[in-house]
Amino acid sequence: MQRSGSGWFETMLNSHINVSSNGEVFSVKERRNNVSMILKTLDQVYNLDWFNSASKNECSAAVGLKWMLNQAQVLASYKPKINATEIEPKLKQEEAIIAQALEFFNSTRHIVLHYEDLISNCTQKLQEIQEFLSVPHRNLTSRQVKIHGGPLANQVENWDELESILKKTSYERFLHADYR
Repeated sequence: MQRSGSGWFETMLNSHINVSSNGEVFSVKERRNNVSMILKTLDQVYNLDWFNSASKNECSAAVGLKWMLNQAQVLASYKPKINATEIEPKLKQEEAIIAQALEFFNSTRHIVLHYEDLISNCTQKLQEIQEFLSVPHRNLTSRQVKIHGGPLANQVENWDELESILKKTSYERFLHADYR
C-alpha cells in the first residue's frame, strides 16, 4: 500500500544485480482495463530482459513488479487530520482487503512482508527475501531517505483523539509502534 516503504524496499531489491523490479506497471489505467491488457502488460514485464537492452549486465534470476492494492489520494499535508470516528471501521476494511488479496494469491508462490519487519531486522529480512527469490546474497542498498521522523504522535494532527478511540481495541498496537 502507498506510504508503506514499498518504494524504499523496491530500490533495495533493484540494487541486486540479479533482480529486476519494474515498479508500478498497473498505475496506468489502460494497462489494467481488462484481462487481455493485464496479460499483455505482464508479458512485457517478464520479457524485458530478453528483448530490451536496458536489462542489467547479469542474467536476472527474479523479475517482478510493484502492485499497489490501495491507490488512495496522497495526503494533502504532511500532518493529516484523520477522521477518528471512521478509523476503526477503515482499519477493519483494510484488513479484509489484505485477507482477500492473500486468498487470491494463495496458490501462487509469494511472501508477505511488512514494513515493520524490515525496520526491526532489515539484514535478516533482506536475506530471507533473497532466499525466496533464489538469488545470491548481496548487501542491498537504497538512496531513498526517510522523510518522516520522530514519534508517530507528532505526525498526525489529531493524535489525542485517535489515541482515545483506538485504545482497548485490537488496533491499539499501532499507537505504540516505533517507526524511527
